[in-house]
Amino acid sequence: MRIWIRIGLACVSLGLALGEAGAKNSSVVYQRRTILGLPVNVITVNLNDPEVKVTAAIARQGVGSSEAFQSLINRVHPAAAITGAFFDTRSLKPVGDIVINGEQLHQGVVGTGVAFTADNSVDFVPLRRGRRTDWTPYEAVVCAGPWLVKDGWRTVRPRAEGYRDRSLYALRPRAAIGFTGHRKMLLVTIPKPAYYTHVSKVMKALGAVNALGLDGGSSTALSIRGRIISKPSRRLTNVLLVYDKPHTYERAITHHRLFPRRPERRPPTPAPLESAPEAPLAPDGVLDLDPEGRTGGPASL
Repeated sequence: MRIWIRIGLACVSLGLALGEAGAKNSSVVYQRRTILGLPVNVITVNLNDPEVKVTAAIARQGVGSSEAFQSLINRVHPAAAITGAFFDTRSLKPVGDIVINGEQLHQGVVGTGVAFTADNSVDFVPLRRGRRTDWTPYEAVVCAGPWLVKDGWRTVRPRAEGYRDRSLYALRPRAAIGFTGHRKMLLVTIPKPAYYTHVSKVMKALGAVNALGLDGGSSTALSIRGRIISKPSRRLTNVLLVYDKPHTYERAITHHRLFPRRPERRPPTPAPLESAPEAPLAPDGVLDLDPEGRTGGPASL
């Protein structure tokens, strides 16, 4: 009996060791951590891996429609997925631009484009109201915001970036995207309600040199290899996706699963976001900003 128990324990230990080794060798790895007292879900993506592809997807019926997160994941089969751009809950149209496979599917009015090239280089391109942005150098773009960490400095100024929605100034579950100095992308959700100042500190603690918010609240969503980590309570209009197998990505592109309809011929006019009164971004009511609107010191790389 003791021999069988020892063999069983040895097999379990070996299995765990192999599982950990496999996770370490993967370019898309999930961890659950506690940072600054907050539960944090983190998917780390190695953008140095040439087989990794980052893109986006819109709801099954195209721009102006929504789809359950589980349905979308089952349809496009990504290695990882996270909530994408904010969207107007009446028109169901994203408030920022979306580009998939080099085609602009939607033109919005606010946000910073997180733009990916074919070799996984990333640029941050701010939208200009009333101006069309040239996305031709990029394969995929999802507009995010507000900024949380910029060039190593914590910064939270959603109003200065054109955001007016009241929920940005309240305690909500949050989602964010960040990038380290070693070409690692961080897809993060915080299920416990938090202010953006808290999220900024979390992203910096994770090593992000640049980080932006994604749609959160009841839209907060995260999945890893088909498993839902953060389940949204509402249907979504768009998501950011990661593939680590080229054939899976090519199949999704070939069968038009990522963008079911043709790109819009004319830019839409999204309904204006609800104006909000001046409000604190944290319980203490005041952000410690330097003259350039930055808070804290540079992130450790």
